[in-house]
Amino acid sequence: MRGCADRQASRNSRCPGSGRVCRTREVGRVIRTVQLLRYLSDAPLRRRVTAATNKVESFNRFSQWIGFGNPGVVADNTRRELRDYFNRWRMRCRATLTSPVR
Repeated sequence: MRGCADRQASRNSRCPGSGRVCRTREVGRVIRTVQLLRYLSDAPLRRRVTAATNKVESFNRFSQWIGFGNPGVVADNTRRELRDYFNRWRMRCRATLTSPVR
């Protein structure tokens, strides 16, 4: 483990000028540590964070599923491919509109 003098010397070499950048970085680390400890000790907060994360991930999966440009990209400008593409698009819209909302 390095001593205080070593840490101070390496910190000064990374923080030119008045050291405002280092102080700001350290305050940010303290805030992050406090928030992490709060998260670990507060079960309702963890449940809320997990619920919000799941909601965002669900929305991202939904937007990828309904994304009309991903697997349904029209490679050729033929009538048949366009018709098939729009039929798939129409089925996705119907499935979206008729599926139950949870």
